[in-house]
Amino acid sequence: FLLAMDEAHQAVEQAPSYLPAHVRMAEIMVKEGRLRQAINKYYIVARVYLIREEYERAISVLNEVIEMAPLDTAIRQELISVLEFQGRSEDALTHYIQLGATYRQLGNVDGATEAYVVAEGIARRMSDRALVLQIKHALADINMVKLDTRRAQRLYEEILELNPEDERSYRQLTEILLNQGNNVEAMKR
Repeated sequence: FLLAMDEAHQAVEQAPSYLPAHVRMAEIMVKEGRLRQAINKYYIVARVYLIREEYERAISVLNEVIEMAPLDTAIRQELISVLEFQGRSEDALTHYIQLGATYRQLGNVDGATEAYVVAEGIARRMSDRALVLQIKHALADINMVKLDTRRAQRLYEEILELNPEDERSYRQLTEILLNQGNNVEAMKR
């Protein structure tokens, strides 16, 4: 790896703006176990591609970085921005959902809520009912964790309006109603 890095450094010295040499350096860093340095190098390469308006290459590099560091929300947000700028709503939607899941995993319920709300808006514009339901379930789960049962109840009711056969929503809604002491409505559900 030492010889490979020396060769990469020599290539960069001769052609500093040749980004594939920088990518090779980042790959060597990954193999050496210097993951944080490699991620930083990849991120800089992606930023240069963005400055050069080579968006597909930037997206490719950012996707590689996210595979290495899936919990890095800043890089995922950067990727989302590029995808939105390129008009790739479906890809952006996928990453917004993953961003929400990452925030949930990190315990940042406010960040997760924000990501899911934006994702829901995109899914509605795309008329993707299945994703809207999935996102609403995630939002309802977050509200249950936050003990905001009123908002969770509204979300479960919205889910049932979209999909009257959603058993999970019926169970959750029944549980909420029983906890509120509303036994009659819970029995109806």
